Amino acid sequence: MHTAAAYRLMADTHSEIGSLLLAVTDDTGRVVGTARMTAGQTWRLASLEAANMTVAAALCHGFVETLRVNRVRHFAVTTDAGTRTWLGWFGLTPSTTVSAMLDDQRRINPEGYHLVTKGYGLDEVALPYQAELLTAPAVAPALAG
Repeated sequence: MHTAAAYRLMADTHSEIGSLLLAVTDDTGRVVGTARMTAGQTWRLASLEAANMTVAAALCHGFVETLRVNRVRHFAVTTDAGTRTWLGWFGLTPSTTVSAMLDDQRRINPEGYHLVTKGYGLDEVALPYQAELLTAPAVAPALAG
């Protein structure tokens, strides 16, 4: 984890209600972006608000990583046009499955794929450990070790 990062992406999991809140804070601790996801048979991105492109990229990276570490197959985006615009900037267009979305992103928007999906270029953002993104706490020790 970076110690002198300009931003920090944090996750707060509420497994009893199947919800995950991602927040990005600046170096003073002020929240500059949030995203909320709900888990279920089909996961939903319920909201995403970002102060700038770097914050939006960090939140989208957290969204993609959360889908990946929780082995999510299907998701829906039930947000406003602003969120869809951010997702579109990074090539994250909802598809039939998560793997199809990421494959489309890799082919159509390789820069977005490297920034958001791989996390390359997010050097000024301190990212959470994968275990912090799990909604099933029993799995967290396996990833932390």
